Amino acid sequence: MLRYELLGRGIDPEAAAAAIDGIDDLELATSLALQRGRRYAGRTHEEFLAKVGGFLRRRGFDYSVTSEALRIAWEQLAAGAESCDADAAGAP
Repeated sequence: MLRYELLGRGIDPEAAAAAIDGIDDLELATSLALQRGRRYAGRTHEEFLAKVGGFLRRRGFDYSVTSEALRIAWEQLAAGAESCDADAAGAP
């Protein structure tokens, strides 16, 4: 994603490759999905996909990265919500 943006701005291909070396699109997309996904914690899976998926796509992530980041974020947020529910149920 970032590589294409740099190339589009006229950056030398070798310089662009060196600049993005070590940047993982999936890791970045997952981090963003988790941050944005917390806003939609109480929503349905479909709403989560639409809202957070649209957010990632507008930032230039391709379909495969977006879909994997959404899957990971949904699972992590759902697991976090379940542990919060279990904690609340056990509270006096």
